[in-house]
Amino acid sequence: MVDISNITICLPKETFKDMKQRWEEFIQKNKREPNIIYTKKGGDTFVTLKRFKDMKQRWEEFIQKNNREPNCVYIRKIDPNEPATNFDLYEVVYYQVEKQDTGYTCGPSSLLMMLRELAQSALPQYSEAYVAKLAGTSTGGTTHDGMINAAKKIAADLGWKLTAKRVNFSDTSWEQLGKWIADPKVGVVAHVMTAGLPYWGNSDYGHYIFPIGLDLKDKTITIADPARGVPDVYKATFDQFARACRRVTWAPSLLLFIKG
Repeated sequence: MVDISNITICLPKETFKDMKQRWEEFIQKNKREPNIIYTKKGGDTFVTLKRFKDMKQRWEEFIQKNNREPNCVYIRKIDPNEPATNFDLYEVVYYQVEKQDTGYTCGPSSLLMMLRELAQSALPQYSEAYVAKLAGTSTGGTTHDGMINAAKKIAADLGWKLTAKRVNFSDTSWEQLGKWIADPKVGVVAHVMTAGLPYWGNSDYGHYIFPIGLDLKDKTITIADPARGVPDVYKATFDQFARACRRVTWAPSLLLFIKG
């Protein structure tokens, strides 16, 4: 289980409404409030009751003021009176986890999460199966070319101009990777070997994942992992992530997608 109460990511309104419904159902059934609320039923990430009630209050205030629902709800409110930035911490502004439907569609699932970040929307019109078809995914997985082609086709459908770059992990720095992760116009997908990553044990496969946060002070990177059987979101140390990336020797480990 991962407590995400103190991050500033904006949860899609569909996710928050589901959380709110489960909170109400729990109270009705148990005659008390839950101590934590999971971001997704059966998932691994949660917020504390205090944080949820703060989110709920901001949700209600927005509706009262604007006469409509917000598109997303920040987990932690950004206080304009606080120092502008923790320069050691980089986070995406929006994400929604997508769990892969098969053992070989980690690429399309990760790509869909990345596109949701760029759109700052759940993009319900696009399914994993549709992305896999565009990418030419087979039981052997998805190539980098397939990932790029699918992303560009969906971008064109959305009216975007999208540029893709392949980057060797060894050719960048942690700070630069963090800046890419935090840039709302840049999406990052990583291709790794899984052995050594948290929760993967000795299982060793080529695998696509979606990095959503990086902390220079703690030397950790936060990963949204589409694989079933591992948490939706978890942290890896810099050493773990670097080893996972560097063991992919036949192609660059990082795919960058730049909007605009």
